[in-house]
Amino acid sequence: WLRGQGFHGRFIVLESIERNLVNDLGKSVTCEKMQYHPNARTDAPRYPPAVSFDVHGGNYAGKLSTGFRTLLHTVDYERRSRSDGFSTWTLPNDVTMSRIENGCELFSHASCNDALFLSYDLPGEIDHSALDNIALLNARMEGVTPIWMFVPNKSTVYRYADKRFWNEAEQRYGTPNLLRMMHRALDDKTVDLFPANGTHVSTTGYLLLGDEMLKALSKAEPSLKPR
Repeated sequence: WLRGQGFHGRFIVLESIERNLVNDLGKSVTCEKMQYHPNARTDAPRYPPAVSFDVHGGNYAGKLSTGFRTLLHTVDYERRSRSDGFSTWTLPNDVTMSRIENGCELFSHASCNDALFLSYDLPGEIDHSALDNIALLNARMEGVTPIWMFVPNKSTVYRYADKRFWNEAEQRYGTPNLLRMMHRALDDKTVDLFPANGTHVSTTGYLLLGDEMLKALSKAEPSLKPR
């Protein structure tokens, strides 16, 4: 299928986020035929939409209740965070506020000892089926070299540092060990590797991911090494 779409390269970079990778790999293994849906607009030039607004006008689209809820949550957080032994606070919208050891060395926001995480990011090890499915998918990609980029959850990087999946994937398939890379970045006191209130890596994090990707490509093809 890949060659049929005009691909002439030798390498494919595949990225999956930790919270999705077990399902993503499982679905890919069970997929028997790739469905291609051509769209004439795919290669058409895109332009930013025209924007017109009154710079002197007010924005009255927001709800007053949003401001009140924000105020109540802020007061509640400040009360909780000052209490002895505060460690986590789970909110009803799949968000957990957690205290981070040496947080002010790692985050730049005002309440730098605490950061937000997704509540459904699990502390347990990644299901072992993921490693077996990588082998099955690699076997299908004849004639190309896959570079797997498994991006750890923010929770894993800051809270569940002992997961073994990345070590095992590196040993079996030579995949970039992104969890180790991120732990080294934290050891080097990299500030805002992930934004405190976001789930994706920051610009700094993306640059580090790019470096790891280039290292993996250079290892597979020495002529690609940066000069």
